[in-house]
Amino acid sequence: MGFYQVATRVPEVFAVTFPKEAQGLLSIFEVFNVNIAKLSLPLSCIGLGTFRQQMLFTMLFPLVIAACIFLGCFVYVMCARTTKDTGMGSMKNIVAEAKKSAIQIAKDDRKSPLKVAGLLALPHLLILSFLVFPMVGSIAFQAFACEDFDNGRSFLRADFSVECGTAEHDNVEALAYLGIVLYPGGVTLLYIGLFCLAHKAIRDEKPTALSRALGFLTLDFEKQFFAWELFEAWKKLFLVGFCVLIMPGTILQLLIAFFFSLLCMLATAVASPFVSDVDDSVAKAFGFALVGVFFVSVVIKVNVLTEAVDDYLVGKLRENFNFDIVVVSALLTISVAFAMVVTAALALQQLVHAARMPHIKLRSTSGRRGLLRSVSDDSHAYLLAC
Repeated sequence: MGFYQVATRVPEVFAVTFPKEAQGLLSIFEVFNVNIAKLSLPLSCIGLGTFRQQMLFTMLFPLVIAACIFLGCFVYVMCARTTKDTGMGSMKNIVAEAKKSAIQIAKDDRKSPLKVAGLLALPHLLILSFLVFPMVGSIAFQAFACEDFDNGRSFLRADFSVECGTAEHDNVEALAYLGIVLYPGGVTLLYIGLFCLAHKAIRDEKPTALSRALGFLTLDFEKQFFAWELFEAWKKLFLVGFCVLIMPGTILQLLIAFFFSLLCMLATAVASPFVSDVDDSVAKAFGFALVGVFFVSVVIKVNVLTEAVDDYLVGKLRENFNFDIVVVSALLTISVAFAMVVTAALALQQLVHAARMPHIKLRSTSGRRGLLRSVSDDSHAYLLAC
């Protein structure tokens, strides 16, 4: 998902025009980067016509969702203590483990209901933060990117109705600073604090309610790299956030992003932080694809320059700097398609693996309770009649 969150923002952040074939592929994954400005909605009619209003909505909406999640979990805990019913149902994977641990203490009156509700809500809140962290950070950093015009005036690139250096722009910047403190700063401190509290349980492999609740961030990684998700989060924030401020629209901006993504790819390849070898291979593939996207973006940017000065290039010089845009488009499309193929291959591999896993089916019977020897010669499973 991280690859798509970055790749879909490259044209906007780095002022690069992708060929329509590659842009069409990337548009499929715009869902990972929700931007209300790109939605086909009458934003001005609902009070979201300006960049400041859109940024404020983007900052507040996740907080409202988080509050609703916590409130729902708190009500659930209070009902569990009243009815003495865990109501676990058919929860899945990481969230199920976290809820199971929290529900075990939900009916213990010695435990604060707020604490239990926090444990219940934490997995959902971590998923929410994972989704909004790069999005809100990127939008907030756009408040500092201005476009200079020949008449000496400068306007906000995200909203040309806002002139930079005015009181209106100062208000936009103040809101952006708040967004950066709340999300890139606040979420980072939250992750670090939670990791510090749970690191002993994670390293010693002695699960606690908190370490289980952090499973969304930690379970995929080796225990020595349990905080790797924080590295991934800041990688995305740098590429779609901080880079907005680094000589926007220039080829140097793209080169910095290219070398940064290259270093991140090498770090992932050396560390191999994932528990699964398949996940390590996928991470390396996505890293390579992202490097490819930035490399081709540099080529596109150079091609724009050569087309602008084509009349001044003669002989061998024109030949050396001549680009075939079809080849460039093919390279970019291959980079994006490569990531898609890897994603599909991983999903297929997981489906095949799940299909080959042995299953034990439990069913009610009126006969005698017996011993089922279906797992191995050394293991047994009892089926109890219901």
